Amino acid sequence: MFKTLLSLFRSTDKNSLEALKQHAEQGDAEAIYQLGRVYALGKGEEVDYDKAMTLYHRANALGYPLAANNIGALYDNMGEPEKSVEWFEQGIRQGDKRATISLGRFYLLGIGVEQDTFKGMQMLEKYDNHGLASYLLAQVYDGVIGYEVPINYPKALEYYLLAEKNKQDLTNEDLMTLYNNLGTLYNAHEDIPTNYVEAQKYLTKAAEMGLPHAMYGLANLHGFKGDKKQAFKWYLKAAENGLIDAYYYVGNAYKRGEGVQQDSQKALKWLELAAEYQMRDAARELAEIYQDGLGNVPQNLEKAQEFYLLAKEAGEDVERSMQQLQSRLAVRDDFGALLERAKEGNLEAQKDLAMAYVRGDEIEQNNEEAFKWYKAAAEQGDADAQNSLYNRYAKGEGVEQNSEEAMKWLHRSAEQGYGLAYYNLGFEYSSGDLVRKDELEAIKWYKKAAKKDIKEAYYQLGFLYTYSDTIKDYQAARECYELAGGSWNGEAQNELGILHFNGFGTPKDDAKAFLYFQLAAENGSPEGMYNLGAMYDNGFGTKRNSKLADQWFKKSCEAGYEKACEML
Repeated sequence: MFKTLLSLFRSTDKNSLEALKQHAEQGDAEAIYQLGRVYALGKGEEVDYDKAMTLYHRANALGYPLAANNIGALYDNMGEPEKSVEWFEQGIRQGDKRATISLGRFYLLGIGVEQDTFKGMQMLEKYDNHGLASYLLAQVYDGVIGYEVPINYPKALEYYLLAEKNKQDLTNEDLMTLYNNLGTLYNAHEDIPTNYVEAQKYLTKAAEMGLPHAMYGLANLHGFKGDKKQAFKWYLKAAENGLIDAYYYVGNAYKRGEGVQQDSQKALKWLELAAEYQMRDAARELAEIYQDGLGNVPQNLEKAQEFYLLAKEAGEDVERSMQQLQSRLAVRDDFGALLERAKEGNLEAQKDLAMAYVRGDEIEQNNEEAFKWYKAAAEQGDADAQNSLYNRYAKGEGVEQNSEEAMKWLHRSAEQGYGLAYYNLGFEYSSGDLVRKDELEAIKWYKKAAKKDIKEAYYQLGFLYTYSDTIKDYQAARECYELAGGSWNGEAQNELGILHFNGFGTPKDDAKAFLYFQLAAENGSPEGMYNLGAMYDNGFGTKRNSKLADQWFKKSCEAGYEKACEML
């Protein structure tokens, strides 16, 4: 009889619903219970908690053992969790395992009872072959709930997979989250071997069910694999579903034409939305659009200044960009007055003039005049101007090349804690162009620059740790490249590919190496293009494909990498 009544409940056919009602009118406890579910869930009828509650109570009074748990669940939906606890306890006494799971969930989350993670887990472990029980246990070990329990990702994976086998016990919302969490664990988590195929499979399932965070995770995964079209597709879906983090990526893709045709108006739309939520990267991108103009968006220096200020308020380091913009505004609005202030010793006016002469935006470019005004500002003790003066002396721009003077001004800038000066000192000591080469001294200055959030310093540190004969440290190199790589530094990504391919500082992993070479190639690294071609040519980390190998060898050769030209 149970299967018959259950099939009537599951059917949306009006005749089936009428048949169920007839059974209920005849006093069949099970039919009354199933009819209660109809009203509780809105299966063929409008949701009506009052009717559902009445029917559940009738079924319970007739001794139907599953009704008590549903009464408890309904009280929870109605905002009365304390009453839920009483009914779950009755359900447990009547032998309904769902009631044990329901009460275990309450103890985990502290709903209607004082939170007791361990008591909740004990209750759930009795029925861990039930989808909801194993799902909740997985969340505990995943660090989502029950923070007293140490995170254990392998255990979380085990329980998530068990929950998937019994997914009929889960709501659609829980199932979406389950798929998303599985995808995330397979994508990049300590103690679990990376499996991009499984990660993509589960993230796709969650995304197709409508979970915005899964769409975003899937976009990141496609981006990591170098598929910018698929990355954009899922960033856009996540953004259209209201995920704020995705707004910036969609706007930036439209701005740069990555994965989609460049569209300056759509770039503005999404970046402005992101900026409204204090996403500092978005404000900076908007400032850059207005500073130079993009597509059919005209240059607007005042708007650029407005967005740079917004980016600065949000914590973005845009000081140098703001200085350059201020210089352009000053030159544009009243060059004569700016020149007069500079002659009178006004530091900002001197720097504005120097930058204007370097760029040649509003006035004719003039390296000698640029040097003159940088020197004036540097002599007043400005660290930025001192660093710029180093560049002029080092390259012989506007003045005769002079290594000693270059290093003198560079050290003065660094003494004031200027991050770019730290980086440039690292470069000079690692290259040996202006001073005697000293790799230990280079590392010291690169580390100082990295602490100032200069990402390129991490790459240079990684390069030294990889190729130095005296301070080689592959693990440190890998960590530095990862900090430098992000989603843009092609050279860092290429080096990560080399480390993974050779098993230096990390287990050998051809599949990961292939993905890093793919990223490096997409981000313009000539050597990365060559290495990607070699992976295709030999079938390392991917299927062998001579056509794609030749394409990447050709691109690498055209980008100036001679070794690739030999492969054509």
